[in-house]
Amino acid sequence: KAQFNENGAVNWLSIKDAQIQNAKTPKPFLIDFYTDWCGWCKHMMQTTYSNPQIAAYINQHFYPVKCNAETKDTIVFNGQRFVSSASTPKAPHQFAIQFMGQQLSYPATLFLAPDYSHPLLSKGYLDEQKIQSFLVFMTEQAWRNAPYNIFESNFNAVFNSKAPSLKKLESIDAFCTKRGKKKSIVLITAPFCNT
Repeated sequence: KAQFNENGAVNWLSIKDAQIQNAKTPKPFLIDFYTDWCGWCKHMMQTTYSNPQIAAYINQHFYPVKCNAETKDTIVFNGQRFVSSASTPKAPHQFAIQFMGQQLSYPATLFLAPDYSHPLLSKGYLDEQKIQSFLVFMTEQAWRNAPYNIFESNFNAVFNSKAPSLKKLESIDAFCTKRGKKKSIVLITAPFCNT
C-alpha cells in the first residue's frame, strides 16, 4: 500500500529546475496544476502520485512539476514571463490560464513534449489507471502518429483488464505452454505504437 505524504512519491521539481535539467537531458514535462483549497488535488496526491509504480515511472521518464495555479510568484517558462493575474486571493496565475484557458478546474495535469510542444491537458482527477495512457502517450511520442483519443482507445483495449483482447493473450500463453519447457517470444504490434 502506498505511503502518503503531501507530495506523494513523485520527486517534484521547480519549474526552473525542470527546464535546466531538460536543457541537458530532454524528457517530457508533467505539470500538476493544483490549489491549496482543492480536495481532489490532495486526493490525487494521496492515491495516484503515491502509487510507487506510477511515481517511479514519472520520476524516470518525466520532469514533474507541481504548480500552485494561484501562486503570486513570477514564472518564467520557455522564455516567456508569467505573473499573477490579480492581487486578490484565489486569482488564477497567468501560467495556469495560458494552458487551461478561462475554464479553470483542478486538479489539471499538463503533459508537454521536451521541446515544449504538443501540450496535452487533462482536467480533473486522474486515477492510477487513467493516468497510464497519458504517460505512455508522451514517453512513446505517440502524438507523432495519432491524436490522444484514438491512442487512448487502443491503449485501453490492449491493457484494460476487462478488454476482450486479453483472452487472445491468454491463448498465446496457452500456446507457449503447449510447446513444453521452451517458451516462444511473440511480438505484438499495433499501428498506434511507435516502438
